[in-house]
Amino acid sequence: SPLPPRMAAATMCGAGPAGSARLGEDLPPPGPDVGPTPPRRSGRRPASSPALQLPCDDAAIAALLSPRKLALDCGGASAGGVEATKLLKASFGSLSDNRAALDLTGPFKDAERAVLLDSETRHVLAAAVVHVRAGSVLEVPLFATAKKFRGQGFGSALYAALAGLGRRLGLQTLVVSATDESRAFWVRQGLHAKTFCGAAEKSAMSSLEQRGLVTSFQNTTLMVAPIP
Repeated sequence: SPLPPRMAAATMCGAGPAGSARLGEDLPPPGPDVGPTPPRRSGRRPASSPALQLPCDDAAIAALLSPRKLALDCGGASAGGVEATKLLKASFGSLSDNRAALDLTGPFKDAERAVLLDSETRHVLAAAVVHVRAGSVLEVPLFATAKKFRGQGFGSALYAALAGLGRRLGLQTLVVSATDESRAFWVRQGLHAKTFCGAAEKSAMSSLEQRGLVTSFQNTTLMVAPIP
């Protein structure tokens, strides 16, 4: 359940979860029998769509995920296969205004899916839709962890991978659309509603909102943090 406003305000926006390692810093090396699993890229896109933007072949991200036998699959609307599609639709299908984000059409035609997989079974553990906005913002309009895999750190692992991708791209701000159910998770990752953020994040959000470059779905809250 969401934290009371005074508790959320007590934590500096973008402070990050306690004890979390920055991607590429102090990462545990893969074990002797586990090599980094190269991130995959999949999914269909219209011929007119620009080149995919997420640098999912980043070695630091593979090093972050491989000790836990995790892998990252990035691409178009079929990335992660039917299992990822079912996960996202089960989590967000009740929101009538998010069809374009689910299908990567309309204002999300340049977005991508990022899917966290078990590198051995290829089961989908968590999935997100990711969109680069205005050359400086990583928007995550949809983000879900499969119910049977919740509470095992897979959502945090996917978030860490996305933050690492944002750093690799030189982006400055991360914005998510948080449901009531997920708001406490995002607070633990260091994100907060604009009201509780610093001047830089408030300014970035206001600029995006004025230009219509960030999406707020019905019954969700926009939450933001700087990409460290």
